[in-house]
Amino acid sequence: RGRRHRVSAMPHMVSTVRAGTVVRATVGLAFLTVATTTVLTFVMNGEFPAGVLVPMISDTFVYPPASYVGRVGIGLVGFLLAITVCVVRSYLSLFACGDTPPRTNVPWRVVTTLHSFIGCVASFSLCVVAAVNERENLKVHFSFAVFFLTGTSVWHACVLAQLRYAHPRCTTCESLALKSVCVGAEIASLISFFTLCFVDLKSYYQIAAISEWLAVASIGSFTWSLGTELDGECFTGEFKAGFTCPKDTVTGMDGNSSGWMDGESKTTGMTLGSFWSGRAPGREMLDVLVLTRTDTEV
Repeated sequence: RGRRHRVSAMPHMVSTVRAGTVVRATVGLAFLTVATTTVLTFVMNGEFPAGVLVPMISDTFVYPPASYVGRVGIGLVGFLLAITVCVVRSYLSLFACGDTPPRTNVPWRVVTTLHSFIGCVASFSLCVVAAVNERENLKVHFSFAVFFLTGTSVWHACVLAQLRYAHPRCTTCESLALKSVCVGAEIASLISFFTLCFVDLKSYYQIAAISEWLAVASIGSFTWSLGTELDGECFTGEFKAGFTCPKDTVTGMDGNSSGWMDGESKTTGMTLGSFWSGRAPGREMLDVLVLTRTDTEV
């Protein structure tokens, strides 16, 4: 009986995990994995090209034991990144299409679905990059690396545009500025990286490697910054911790003219349950985001 209770409680426990925590854990795991593979390769194998101070990221997980760490760690990062894309899609779908009247921003749902699909393809491409290193099959490894880098940058650019133009009230000027810098750095770094790869990689290996590291660092910084929106840190006034519907949407569903559910204090933060809980009749908008209760606000 106790075991059945623990098993049945597991989905609930997972659904209450904060989305911002998952996003930051994804970036943290990526940093930890690459740092580990770099140290292992440099210290134990010394397989970097002669005279190279900064290697290509792919060169850090070619040989064991770094290759084992890379396969598991980077593969898991790709899976978590796909979850992040789904979480962000849920966030954008609510706020891009949740204004009054709700259908004024329905076209943004199509945009959200398209760039989320690109983000998911990029995420699973990273899993292939982890599974097939450059020594095993350079063409496959490089092709999926291209899918990952370009796809993620396109996804980031679309998310930035949607935050800026569809619902700026759900973010901050500081968050938009940081994301803009990250997207600009991603694009510039990738242009430099791909140009040098196709022109003469051997002659410009070091510059290409630095460009790749800058691109990945920018991707990680942008992804990390999404926690600002997902944790509700950017909301003020009646939209403080706005992981409830706008006042006009909530009123009429529960009869609470304050815009918050009866018996609930104001809430903050998005949880994983937001995109697998499904809809309940009459509560479609509230089911999009699972509310995390807090006692710190009245």
